[in-house]
Amino acid sequence: MKKEKSPGAMKKFIKKMAIAVLTGAIAFSVVPATVQAAGWKQNKNGYWWQENDYSYPKNQWKTIYGKQYHFNSKGYMDTDWTKVDGKWYYFGGKNDGAKKTYWQQIRGKYYWLGSNGVMRTGWQNVYGKYYWLGGSNDGAMKTGWQKVGGKYYLLGKNGDMKSGWQTVYGKKYYLGGANDGSMKTGWQKIGGSDYYFGRTGEPNEGVLRTSTWVGNYYVDSSGRWDKYKSVDISDYLSVSNTSKDIDKQLEKNYANLKNALGMNQVKGGTMLLTGKTNCYYNKDKVYLAWTPSREEKGYKYAYTVRSGLMIYNQGTSYAKIYGITTGNSISYAKNTLKSRGWTQVAGYDDKGNSFHKVMNNRSYLIEFEVNSAKNITRWSIIDYPQGDAWDIPVNYSLEDSAEQGVVMESPQQESDTTEAEIPDTEANSEEPALPETTEQETSDATQNENNTTEIGEEQATQEEQVSEEESTEETQQVEENKEENQSSEIINE
Repeated sequence: MKKEKSPGAMKKFIKKMAIAVLTGAIAFSVVPATVQAAGWKQNKNGYWWQENDYSYPKNQWKTIYGKQYHFNSKGYMDTDWTKVDGKWYYFGGKNDGAKKTYWQQIRGKYYWLGSNGVMRTGWQNVYGKYYWLGGSNDGAMKTGWQKVGGKYYLLGKNGDMKSGWQTVYGKKYYLGGANDGSMKTGWQKIGGSDYYFGRTGEPNEGVLRTSTWVGNYYVDSSGRWDKYKSVDISDYLSVSNTSKDIDKQLEKNYANLKNALGMNQVKGGTMLLTGKTNCYYNKDKVYLAWTPSREEKGYKYAYTVRSGLMIYNQGTSYAKIYGITTGNSISYAKNTLKSRGWTQVAGYDDKGNSFHKVMNNRSYLIEFEVNSAKNITRWSIIDYPQGDAWDIPVNYSLEDSAEQGVVMESPQQESDTTEAEIPDTEANSEEPALPETTEQETSDATQNENNTTEIGEEQATQEEQVSEEESTEETQQVEENKEENQSSEIINE
């Protein structure tokens, strides 16, 4: 049988229970409220920050645990690239959101965000080095060659702008001073010397030119302009061994001369009247042409046409002949050439400013044009091998026609000339024009011809008086002519 509690004990128990329930209610109402407020919240749309009063930041920056975050108009944390007040910031991945600063590699590209996190663009000086970070909506660091504002810049593999002398794939460039960096073209004065770099539109734009001619100026192996550089044509007129193929040796010399002068081949049309394969080159006011030796087929026999040469200098000083150049006096040229075995001749213009010499089994002719002060303004040199056909250059002013070939006055016509005559011309494919002859010379020539086709009455009379001691062939010819004349007289009667 249970013992019943007294009324006093029951009251004490109820009082204790009431105190316990009240204490628990107070604790429950205070602690949970502190934990749930002022923290990160997340749903399917992203993260937001809840304040102690259950509010959250919108359209504003907020520093949380030492890092800066930006929340959009709906209160969600911004991530990745976000434009805030017209400036780009990077806030990391979707579970990050903290603003990034300084250099950042993002999806394989580098960006400079500075100390405040704003993405930089254009040219930026970072720790004393220049970087190109693209346009206003780009910002990525560039490397290699970049064209900026119409100029080329070279940016290293780390993005830093290069300057001064730079070698790229074996080619030299000059990129200006430390605060410049732009690739230079054309003529540039560097350290007191002049250099030439390819211009826009030329092959190898910006590349240093070496060991070549640039217009009338020569740059040496280091690229410096050599103020005293010249090419003497006479160095290319000799052959080492006259027992070998002279044509091939000379043609090689002409090709080397073309390279030494930096000449370009003239395209379109033919230089020489024959229209045969020829080599025609030009550089500024200097022209070089030669016809390679070749085999030609005649009516009965094949024959060889030797190589021919024409060089014409219309006024440049860097192309010389035995040290003679434009601006020198004709008297200096005369003394120089005579000392080297050249003979002064009347020449094509009949002014005596021409000089002749036989070399390499060829006849060479140098002609000078002078001004009123007797100074040389232009000069030319040609060769025309005796015994072979010569192709006359089209743009070379000669009085002789192409059909006549080149006929030079014999050196014996000059009273002060002692040089030997030009070799015999009987082997020429085209017979030179004959001088006017007297009546007696005509009669003698008629007697020596073997194939006379027509004889006038006066000539027939002369043939009747030929002595019996003359050749049988000539006597028979005369008798035949007499018979023809007699027949003509009978018919006329």
